[in-house]
Amino acid sequence: MKDTELRGIILQKYYEHRRDLIPFKPMPKDFDIQISEEDILFISQQLDENNLIKWIGGQYVNGDYYFAEAKITAFGIDVVEGEATPDIKVTFVENKTINFHGSVNGENLQIGDNNQIAVTQHITEIQRAIEKSNGTPEQKEEAKGVLQRLSEHPLLVSIAGGVIGKALGN
Repeated sequence: MKDTELRGIILQKYYEHRRDLIPFKPMPKDFDIQISEEDILFISQQLDENNLIKWIGGQYVNGDYYFAEAKITAFGIDVVEGEATPDIKVTFVENKTINFHGSVNGENLQIGDNNQIAVTQHITEIQRAIEKSNGTPEQKEEAKGVLQRLSEHPLLVSIAGGVIGKALGN
């Protein structure tokens, strides 16, 4: 798994514990996928360096944190909620349930949720790029409005899914 995806998974876990009264220390058992404690600490350090979380407790040895606890920052919350863009790439991985509909022999088989999984993620990335652009506030709002309308049209979503994915290198 890429570090960008681990950042999203671990930041999401800090987000889920944002209202805890005590700092949170994510452990491998807290995740649905296998993540080592070393990866958690390594990625958490990256998140701290980019002001997405703030270390609260722990031992700092030779530039690394051990047994550390942290809280998500307001900026980290904004990133998870899609309101801000961090300086490092953070990819939020969505868990999706895929339902199979159709006959037993495979005729008329439909898989997924109308091809909207990839398109939604790509549109979010484009919206973040628009926010970081040098356009005027009016141009940014107009561009985001066009993307919003695109994301709501089923035919365009099904057509644009592959095109947007290829354009972004996925």
